[in-house]
Amino acid sequence: MYRLRAADRLRYFLERQFIKGAGYQLMVVACTVALVSVVGGFLILPTGDEAYGDAVWWAFLRLTDPGYLGDDEGNWRRVVSTWLTVSGYVLFMGTLIAILTQWLNRTMRALEQGLTPITVRGHIVVLGMGSRTVPIVGELLNGGGRIRAFLRRMRRRSLRIAVLSQRVDASVAHQFRLHGARGRHRQDVVLRSGSALETADLHRVNVAESGVIILPGGVFGAGEQVSEDVNTIKTLIALREEARPRNDRPLPLVIAELQDHRQADVARAAYPGPLALITVDALVNRILLQQLRYPGIARVYAELLSLDASERFHVREAGDIAGLSLQAARRCFPNAVLCGLIRTTAGTPRARLNPPGDTVIAADDHLVFVAEAYRDTTPDRGAAADDARLAVDDAASPARVNAAPVEAAASGRLLILGWTPRHAGLLAAFAEQAAAPLEVDIVSIYPAEQRERHCRRALQGASMVQCQQLEADFVARAELAECSPERYDQVWIVRSEVVENSQEADARAVVGHLVLSQLLARARPRPRVLMELAEAGNRSLLGEHGDDVLVPSLMVSHMLGQGALCPELLAVFDSLIKDSHGQPILLPARPWLEAADSGDFHALCAHMAAHGYCLLGWMPPGAFGEPVFGGDAATPCAADNVLIALAPGIGFDADGGDAVGSH
Repeated sequence: MYRLRAADRLRYFLERQFIKGAGYQLMVVACTVALVSVVGGFLILPTGDEAYGDAVWWAFLRLTDPGYLGDDEGNWRRVVSTWLTVSGYVLFMGTLIAILTQWLNRTMRALEQGLTPITVRGHIVVLGMGSRTVPIVGELLNGGGRIRAFLRRMRRRSLRIAVLSQRVDASVAHQFRLHGARGRHRQDVVLRSGSALETADLHRVNVAESGVIILPGGVFGAGEQVSEDVNTIKTLIALREEARPRNDRPLPLVIAELQDHRQADVARAAYPGPLALITVDALVNRILLQQLRYPGIARVYAELLSLDASERFHVREAGDIAGLSLQAARRCFPNAVLCGLIRTTAGTPRARLNPPGDTVIAADDHLVFVAEAYRDTTPDRGAAADDARLAVDDAASPARVNAAPVEAAASGRLLILGWTPRHAGLLAAFAEQAAAPLEVDIVSIYPAEQRERHCRRALQGASMVQCQQLEADFVARAELAECSPERYDQVWIVRSEVVENSQEADARAVVGHLVLSQLLARARPRPRVLMELAEAGNRSLLGEHGDDVLVPSLMVSHMLGQGALCPELLAVFDSLIKDSHGQPILLPARPWLEAADSGDFHALCAHMAAHGYCLLGWMPPGAFGEPVFGGDAATPCAADNVLIALAPGIGFDADGGDAVGSH
């Protein structure tokens, strides 16, 4: 039979006490000090006439303070005193300090990790630390007028943002300081450690009493988009359990990002409260579909849906504008473009971009603008009050010139470099809306047979779209040259999801763009090139190349952040993604300039409004040049520019979809 030695039993006992924490560790040290003092007092009893208690006290003083060592007389007393002094160095200056230091370190680490539940209410919660999180927080902190409106709605004095991250340390806090969480905003961001998948960790950020919960995608590590969406749905279930209604308090609004729109119904079933879903594949496919019809339109979307955009969407209540027609109300906003309305029907907000000009604005409607700042959406109250004068001016407006718009022609040949399962939905959209024959060639190292199986189901025998799978590595110049990219009308470099790491995927895209630029250096005409990146920080690696760049993460971050501060904007974003009416398009400027006999922005607006278009701005026709929107259009439009306008929309009596998955 195996028997433990006495020393092993003592060692096991000490280990069991030490793992209980600093209090038990100090108790063991105190007992050891008492034992050594008792032994030391017993050893010096023969050398003096003091009582045993005085001898123990003498030993304790030598054990705790080395200064008494010089007062001892006699060899034996000095030997015992030296032994006690050395033991004191080990017990007091060694073990005791080590225990206290470790305890303080553990306490400080625990405080830094943010394990204590927060006590604020009506705050914004961001679940997960990923590529979207820091831009979202930066967007929230720089919300301007939207922050004040959010605080009025939540009845709070200051904005509080709680971020739940797997790891919380000084480096994470430094990332937020670099993007706006500094100075007076430093106290606005509260970091808490935990996982969005765990109900206990959700309690730390007080999701039950929050105002808005943001659930960005791509925060659960690299993997396929289905895995990310599954984790998002599981988090929604955890939110349902943690934030279930208490004392008749409704569930908070959750704004979640999904990679695959097919998971939307499952996500809605997982969370019974108000839920807004932003589907990345639907957003990107919409932009790519518009890019095919109007080359360069991706630059317009990037400008309107980017964090650093000079012009963006704004929403405000109708106020004094109620009762006017949309066409008449546009005259009240000289520094902003009134481009749509939001109307709530049966509790569901629904946006219409560029509805008919005779649409009457109701008192409970919200107006949608494209402007540089929220202050630019303030109406001219004098003009708004004079409804009769506006009606007379509108009737006599020279905008009713008969000038037919010129539509952009669809491209006939498209080359896509990179493979993602999102292509299946994109090809289905091509097949549904193609007005002319379209040839699509997809180049990837992913097996062509598997890609063909995805695409065949999407096309389902559509005759207008012909898709061919080419198996090649587009970062290798020789293999890409065999594809003859100069023969195509457009070339798209998309983020390949075959590579799980986003930085590696962007590296392949950047190298592929460099190889493509070398092959197209002498091509006349040069195909229009669109490049998709996963990380916004890699955009600077491209330099001044003039090609269109699409960064979906920036757009989604903007939509998540702005939707949290202004939920009405979610209906606007939904209209951009889903509706086929009122979409941004590009038109040649020359016919409209000749009809208006002026390049002034407001004159062009009047002429185009008579034909159902809402002018937003213009941009140069070539690869170089950024869009110029109405608020910045101080110089007249040139004849060779391309006009940015919203296509004719539909009224609220027409059928339409719900607002960004809300229910």
